Amino acid sequence: MAALGNREHAAIVRAFATLPAAVDVLVIDTAPGIGESVLRFCSAAQQLLVVVSDEPASMTDAYALIKVLSRHHKVRRFNVLINRVKRGNGEPLFKRLQKVTDRYLDVQLQYAGEIPDDEALAKSVRAQRALLDAFPGCAAAKAIRKLADQCLKWPRCETPAGGIEFYFERLFSNSQPNLKVIK
Repeated sequence: MAALGNREHAAIVRAFATLPAAVDVLVIDTAPGIGESVLRFCSAAQQLLVVVSDEPASMTDAYALIKVLSRHHKVRRFNVLINRVKRGNGEPLFKRLQKVTDRYLDVQLQYAGEIPDDEALAKSVRAQRALLDAFPGCAAAKAIRKLADQCLKWPRCETPAGGIEFYFERLFSNSQPNLKVIK
């Protein structure tokens, strides 16, 4: 979407403006890493949820995203969700990431919780069904519902333009990200 032209951007803004009901929360799942579209979507968002798993590449990607967004896009607050972990191992992993960001970056991380590694996740993918529909009582579904409830309580910026249209206006008005090698 970030590669669309101005005409397409305007059409998307108009399309969301015509939805019959107000949109309370819009969740955008970006690709991993720090590509142009990821930075653009993250820069326009009111709240960011960085999803991390207990793998070195995931931790490195999360730190790199936080670093670039804080240094080049002035984002200071990040919610962090630990994904596919053994129950209770999420907070120690969060604290490891927080220790590094506290040392090297001027950011605030908030622990958003954890999604346990659950066989129901793989089963729902194989069945091509949403986890909450296919296995509503599984541990991962319960954790996702808890996260959704928590997200509804996050502070929102009230804007003159308001709503989803303002998000897309911010998204499409952002200038191209200026990527630099950071050592």
